[in-house]
Amino acid sequence: MKKAIVLLLTGAMALSLAACGGQARTIPGTYKSAGFIQTADYVLNEDDTYIHGEEKGTYAAGDGDVLSLTPQGSEEAITLSPSGAYYYDSRYAMTEDTEFGAAPAFENGVSGQTFSIDVSGVTATLALSEDGTFQFTVSSPAPEYTIMDNTVTYEGTYALDKEVLTLTWNDMAFPCLFVDDALYAVVYEQENDENSDAIAQRQAAVSEAEQAAKDAAWWTAAEDGRAAEIMAAAQGTWTYTESGAYGLTYQYQFVNDYVYVTVSMLGYPAQNQGEFTVCNDVLLVKYDGGTQGSVAIPYVYEDDGTLKLYPINALNDDAVKDPGMEFVTAEQAASGPWAAKAG
Repeated sequence: MKKAIVLLLTGAMALSLAACGGQARTIPGTYKSAGFIQTADYVLNEDDTYIHGEEKGTYAAGDGDVLSLTPQGSEEAITLSPSGAYYYDSRYAMTEDTEFGAAPAFENGVSGQTFSIDVSGVTATLALSEDGTFQFTVSSPAPEYTIMDNTVTYEGTYALDKEVLTLTWNDMAFPCLFVDDALYAVVYEQENDENSDAIAQRQAAVSEAEQAAKDAAWWTAAEDGRAAEIMAAAQGTWTYTESGAYGLTYQYQFVNDYVYVTVSMLGYPAQNQGEFTVCNDVLLVKYDGGTQGSVAIPYVYEDDGTLKLYPINALNDDAVKDPGMEFVTAEQAASGPWAAKAG
């Protein structure tokens, strides 16, 4: 009789841990980002502790295998809810579209809505088209120039199957979950021997896309070796005088990674200074003098080591928000005029 009771209890426990397909769900393990929004892994240990990047805490599995994670020193728990083979972060529900504030809705598996969500400083936008295509955009502040965003865009097709909205990009499937009239793009998948290669492939593709978008932006810091060459070539005093009645003159004096800027018009000088960073297309100056803010000194650096500097761009035009903005035209690069270096 006791043996029968033990068997019944064991069976009940197995059912309580059942995941999709009837397989038992083992809670401890590594949960990796499955979608386009990449975050640190959740590592759930056997002793009910967890690690999420630098965050540590304890967790508990509740009814339906809902995970409640409490960071150390916090009284508020993070909830990861299961849906089939995935878990979603309940904090990041997309419940209203950007046009009407309407809930997500699919007719015959398609939608024409756009949704946006902020995730720890990252803005994600999912635009669904009625032809079955999507555009998923992820933007985060550029570390070199935080008023600009490093943005990567993924485009492909989508298909809704019950609670899983599969976004297909580059022949890879990225899940977004549709649960209780809300879309969830922050999705995790527990890693195992069968899916580890596919997860790694998706994450590598996303990382490469993010890096490619960052590398293409004018405000991204140049590669270390190239930056060192340009900084060395910049040392000294440069002067640029515009033709015209106002006699506008720019003078740059570079001392290590610091630049003193003097702009004169009709003989009246205005001065400022600050540290500068060698970026892809400009020397990005962060003023620390009387007028705070950032300006850009466009440059061309040729293969023979020749550096050409151009007039300051005040970065107050909406065009500078374009990561591919052309500060120096091909004609200006070839024919000038550009600043003259003293000595």
